[in-house]
Amino acid sequence: MSFEPKIIAFCCNWCSYVGADTAGISRFEYPPNIRIIRVMCSGMIEPAYVLKCFEYGADGVLVTGCHIGECHYVTGNKKAEKRIEKTAKILETLGINTKRLRLEWISASEGTKLANTAKEFVEELKALGPIHPHDTHGTKPTDVSLEEYPRDRFLLSSLFGSIDTIVKKTKVYYCVECGKCSASCPVTRVNDAYSPRVIIEKTLEGIGLNGEIWSCITCAECTQHCPSTVRYPEFIRSFRVKAFSSGEMAKCSQAGALNIISKLMTSSIEQKRKSWIPKEARTGGNEFLYFVGCLPYFEYIFSDFNSSLEIAKSTLKLLNAANIEPKILNEERCCGHDLLWTGDVNTFEKLARLNLKAIEESGVSTVVTSCPECYRTLKIDYAEIKELKFEILHISELIEELVKENRINFKKTNKKLTYHDPCRLGRHLGVYDAPRNVIKEIGELIEMDRSKTESYCCGVSAWSTCDANSKEMQISRLKEAMETGADTLITACPKCQIHLRCAVHNKIPVEREED
Repeated sequence: MSFEPKIIAFCCNWCSYVGADTAGISRFEYPPNIRIIRVMCSGMIEPAYVLKCFEYGADGVLVTGCHIGECHYVTGNKKAEKRIEKTAKILETLGINTKRLRLEWISASEGTKLANTAKEFVEELKALGPIHPHDTHGTKPTDVSLEEYPRDRFLLSSLFGSIDTIVKKTKVYYCVECGKCSASCPVTRVNDAYSPRVIIEKTLEGIGLNGEIWSCITCAECTQHCPSTVRYPEFIRSFRVKAFSSGEMAKCSQAGALNIISKLMTSSIEQKRKSWIPKEARTGGNEFLYFVGCLPYFEYIFSDFNSSLEIAKSTLKLLNAANIEPKILNEERCCGHDLLWTGDVNTFEKLARLNLKAIEESGVSTVVTSCPECYRTLKIDYAEIKELKFEILHISELIEELVKENRINFKKTNKKLTYHDPCRLGRHLGVYDAPRNVIKEIGELIEMDRSKTESYCCGVSAWSTCDANSKEMQISRLKEAMETGADTLITACPKCQIHLRCAVHNKIPVEREED
């Protein structure tokens, strides 16, 4: 049976969609493989829209719009050019041939061009062959149930347990007669209507939450003040799984592009994750593995104000300076952190099993990551699936040890430095001293008023809480950093860096408060 590619075409309302109509009226023949979607402007097509097409099984995506200089919204098609260029880089890293994405300028009178473009694209895709984003390496999709995992395992068993099971595991019944956490909750500070206790009471009474479970940033600051050791972040995560399974999903920033990328990584498509590695870098040793995470994708998604790959390059440079030549796997996938914390536990487990298999087959004894969310996921959540046969370190912990062993040294700077604790590295895993000890090797460290266990969150978790509340949190945190008089704000988390830089990039006014 011959392969007939499935194509999604996004057509500009004012020009190319009319061109498609012209082709039909004029009886210009073109293959029926194309499903046309009318959009008001080609500049509306974000990377997530294209990625979603491939997630749903499309073999190619065609984006068409007005000719340059003729956009009805002035600069929409120029924006489309930039977005398609960014999307092509994401596809290339994912291992999806960039020829599967095409951008064309077609006016209302160019019905012939649209028909010919469609014919050419179909033939080109036939030559490339089919694409199978849902092929999960021959692994049968896992239907997780309580029977398949020990009852004392929190992660998977309680996520699919009854409400009573979740309540008992997380001990949230203590919250009904308390409310101490509200005073410290960063969400409550910027939104008086948010109350962890009210959310728990509604749950126990069977009242719908109306999306309130997505407001929590799972920073775990509440756990530092709770007298009853309630596991509120895990309670929220468990109910997000239930919400997701019933069709309710988080509204993620970037139109959910990063979650879609993570889902595409469960396929057998071979990624091209290692193209960023500098030629002079030394890799391939047998002891350490550098788990890069999604930094190659952050590089393109947030290219307007951030360079995430500089973090990866710097990490590799530091390791090489200590004569460590880490393995870097092309088979590595997203750790699944964001999917897990937004309720998609099944896709998370697929990613986890693929990563565990790749790491174990590499034969390394230590995995190093520069992302606290990867660190937490590998160290805690993966261990709920399978006993780990390797040690996991955050890069700050390893560098601290290398400094003690005199295997690496830093040049001193006269700049004053302050440090922002990432929630996953700090409150979730208790790593506070290692980053600080490394910073002290570089220059003078000035602490913010809220630090370590009391550190203020950057405002966003799993890309699902990027809103006005998160911006207010970011402003508060940046003001606090400025109040120290430091020259540089340092964090040990790529995502915290993105979120705080985003606040600055968007020109949110941040000024030092005068006495």
